[in-house]
Amino acid sequence: MKKVFDKNGIEITETSQVKVPEPNNSDIHQCEFVGSVADILDSGNVIVEDGDSDFFEIEAKRLEVLED
Repeated sequence: MKKVFDKNGIEITETSQVKVPEPNNSDIHQCEFVGSVADILDSGNVIVEDGDSDFFEIEAKRLEVLED
């Protein structure tokens, strides 16, 4: 699996909780949210699951890992 890092240089893993930013023009989510990393793609993008069990593909460099 490819290592990917958030906007602060922290490694994102499949157990990470991340903050997803406000959407840009190419996003399908409607607002910022906190979600769980469900998968890390070979492209370097991350699949994030929100609280409603919806999944979104987002560039790793836009995410922020939340510390426990």
